[in-house]
Amino acid sequence: MKRGKKLLALVAVLIILTGATFITKTLAPKDNTATNTENNIKFTILTIESDMVESLSWTCEDESLNFIYSEDTWSYADDSSFPLNSSYISSMLSSISNIEASKMIEDVKDFSQYGLDVPVCTISVGYGSGCKLLIGNETAVDGLRYFSIGDGNVYLVDSSILDAFSYGLYDLIQKESIPTMSDIVSVSVTSETQSLLLEYVSTTDADGNTENAWCYTNGNNALTLDTALTEIFVSNITGLSFGECANYNADDETLAAYKFSSPTITVTVVYTEDSQRKLFSLEFVQYTDSICFVRIAGSRMIYSIDTTLIDTLLNTGYADLQLVEETVEGVTE
Repeated sequence: MKRGKKLLALVAVLIILTGATFITKTLAPKDNTATNTENNIKFTILTIESDMVESLSWTCEDESLNFIYSEDTWSYADDSSFPLNSSYISSMLSSISNIEASKMIEDVKDFSQYGLDVPVCTISVGYGSGCKLLIGNETAVDGLRYFSIGDGNVYLVDSSILDAFSYGLYDLIQKESIPTMSDIVSVSVTSETQSLLLEYVSTTDADGNTENAWCYTNGNNALTLDTALTEIFVSNITGLSFGECANYNADDETLAAYKFSSPTITVTVVYTEDSQRKLFSLEFVQYTDSICFVRIAGSRMIYSIDTTLIDTLLNTGYADLQLVEETVEGVTE
């Protein structure tokens, strides 16, 4: 009998505990975050076929840009003459071609708590009926971004998507390139104060041996230069890397405002390519003590660079490149 009473008591306790557990679960705050990614397993929330996209626009840091795809070419919607480096667009499309999330917050009512009411970046994709992607705040712990695809949910995605779209218009410019000039005939540097002409010529020594050498030409005189020093000087010109583009389509008035109507220095390189002589010129304008502007002669694209090269061009003369014969015990060889 006592054993039966104990059994009934245990059953009663079990019923009470079960009820308490049910009440606790019912009254506890609901966590809308998906937990099927406990092992860092990502799931796809959107796929976009890049070759089907007809337009791409985004707004980041108060700059809005719009690009369209037509006749197998991407172009800037506001100016078709913009020299676009389309590889950036390809990278952007690649970053959203298969968007994966690590967590999902369902049926969100207040998007402002995730920074999605005023997104850090808004991306509009002209694909099918179109889609709008919103990138919100960064999570404090793992550096992920809150993300919306317009389905009422909020997702956590990798910040690399934002990185792919964190470009301004001038970051997307396809800069001009300096040609490879391996067979140089001459280099001339002209400024208001001097004119330096360097020629790569064949010379014959006293023994009748012929060799190529750099020479400084002054009128009818050709003075042999130090080969190593001269080639370093020339490589500073041929190896120039353009800095930021200051203007990609400067009209005549703008070129004059930059003082390219009378550049500080003009450098002209004559070189041979495929048995044909070609000419390449650069124009430099001193702007400040630390910045100058440069353009390819005839081009309407203007770049800014530091003054290291222009200082070298302005201050290099024959005396800096001349060949100094070695001496042994005071006797010139």
